[in-house]
Amino acid sequence: MIEQAISEFGKQVGLKNLAFNSRGLICMGDKSSEVFLERIDNGVLAYITQEVSYVDADTYCALMSMCSYENKSVAYMNPGVTQDGKLLLAMRFDEDQASGSGLKNGILFMREKMKTITQ
Repeated sequence: MIEQAISEFGKQVGLKNLAFNSRGLICMGDKSSEVFLERIDNGVLAYITQEVSYVDADTYCALMSMCSYENKSVAYMNPGVTQDGKLLLAMRFDEDQASGSGLKNGILFMREKMKTITQ
C-alpha cells in the first residue's frame, strides 16, 4: 500500500517513476531545503529540512511550540535539528492511512509551517 501511495504522490508532483531506493529512501530538493520519504515499519516517515543561518533558542522554541499537542494542529509533527544545523519537521503516515494526496498535503503543510519559522 505504501508503494502505491508513493506512486500516486509522484504522479501528483510530476515524478512518474518515483520509488524508494534500495535503502528505503526518497530524497527530493536541493541543499537548502529537502524532502525525504523513508520506508519504516508499517508506514512512511515524511520529513523536510530547511537550512538556516543560525538556530537560536527562539527559533527552536518556535519550532517546538508549533508541534505541541496543545497547538491543536490538523497533523502531529515532530521537530528537530539535523547534524549539519538544518531545521527539521517530520510526520508519520501509517500504512493503512497513507495515500498520494495525504503525503502531498502533509508535505505542503510542513513546508508552510517551516516558512512561518524561517521568514
